[in-house]
Amino acid sequence: MYLSIRKDKQLFSRSMTPFVILSAVVFLTDACNKGPEPPQVSVPAITTINVSGITSSAASSGGTITSDGGTAITARGVCWGTNSNPTITNNRTTDGTGVGSYTSTLTGLTPNTTYYVRAYAMNNVGTGYGNTVSFSTATYTYTIPLETTDGWKTSSLNSVGMNVQTMTSLAQKIQNGNYREVHSILIIKNGKLVFEEYWPGHEYDYAGANFHGARITFDRNRRHNTHSVTKSITSAIVGLTVTQGIIRSVHDSIFQFLPNYQDLRNGGRENITIRHLLTMSSGLRWNEQDVSPASNTWDLLQFVISPDPLRYLLSKQVVAVPGTRFYYNSAGVDLLGVIVASAAGESIPAFSHRLFFAPLGITNYAWQAILPSGITACHGDIYMTPRDMAKFGFLYLNYGVWNGQRIIPSEWIRQSEESQVTTGEVLGYGYLWWLHTYQRNGLSLRAFSALGWGGQRITIVRDLNLVVVFTGANYTTAEPCDEMMQSYILPSITY
Repeated sequence: MYLSIRKDKQLFSRSMTPFVILSAVVFLTDACNKGPEPPQVSVPAITTINVSGITSSAASSGGTITSDGGTAITARGVCWGTNSNPTITNNRTTDGTGVGSYTSTLTGLTPNTTYYVRAYAMNNVGTGYGNTVSFSTATYTYTIPLETTDGWKTSSLNSVGMNVQTMTSLAQKIQNGNYREVHSILIIKNGKLVFEEYWPGHEYDYAGANFHGARITFDRNRRHNTHSVTKSITSAIVGLTVTQGIIRSVHDSIFQFLPNYQDLRNGGRENITIRHLLTMSSGLRWNEQDVSPASNTWDLLQFVISPDPLRYLLSKQVVAVPGTRFYYNSAGVDLLGVIVASAAGESIPAFSHRLFFAPLGITNYAWQAILPSGITACHGDIYMTPRDMAKFGFLYLNYGVWNGQRIIPSEWIRQSEESQVTTGEVLGYGYLWWLHTYQRNGLSLRAFSALGWGGQRITIVRDLNLVVVFTGANYTTAEPCDEMMQSYILPSITY
């Protein structure tokens, strides 16, 4: 049995406090966890963890860790234990000094136990630590999700034609640490909740290293930051205003709802409509994807910290005819929220609770506000439970009906999942929904997803009557949702 962990060299520097604004982050941060951080101590940071042959019986005999070393150190190695921040005062291995790869063996591992591992390095100044990864020696066993009073009917994977062993393999890999910072996976198949698993990981923290806060155990009752999944929820709320006649049409000018900004109704901005905000095709000059969040010139930062963020946004030059070019612009979604509030005569939290969340039976959620302006953050950061995220996904799969009650008109959902503008990367972009495909048995399956930073996702595959929810914390590493979908979840469907 081998437990191999690849660690790449990282260099400690003076600790710098991250600069944090709600819903936007500018940061200068060390790559390693907070703690003793002396200068000139170089430690490896564990970047991947690969487990082979971990079982309850085999794991107790130990594992092997392979890593790259640091420089300018007197000792290096790994420390490990059941504490989420292991130190060298507990278990540790040491393998000399200098740069290169080394292998250390963990012995005496206990079955059915979660272990935490991180690299350390020492010099005459002190000790530095790398980031922490975890693995489990437990054997995963699939169980049917618990049926509660939240409205979900549950059933087994087998009952909906999904292979238990394939999904068990995926869950075991997550448990063993092959896929890191995956916090939950929920699967709705044929209208039933058939898979629901949670794993420990880091809460989101704007100021934390790698945007990680405390390490906790997630469960069905704990809310998770959905990040930009919130954009797709905002789309649904805009749809409610249109279908109820509160807003006449998506082709209405945005300035019809912005009486305090009529002086900016020129320069091509007068042609921007609600539809252009829904499709991120307003044509306004914006650098959200071109400039580092660490830069003071990052438009989203300037929007957030402005005492009048709407004026900052709407003062931007029009550089493309509205409706002709996609460019990711989170501020435009916040503007949609202001438009809804103006048209409805009540705040986004109040309006959405009355017409959207309450009919779905969703109570454990929280909008965030952008400071100092106080406008609702419609572009990101609603906190919801994964089960409630799954309700939103199923609502769209079921063309706007939940438990026999129509909440959103089917026509709005059809428009939302149709390509409204070309992005150049995927099939297209709907009304704040991403359109893409998966491959299964040599065929392309059309899907549409609400996507959020770090591995938050609600994916809908109509041809399979399928909704899949992911949450996670891969904020500075690649999130594995597509790989898990393509390699495990879709192949598990047998009919």
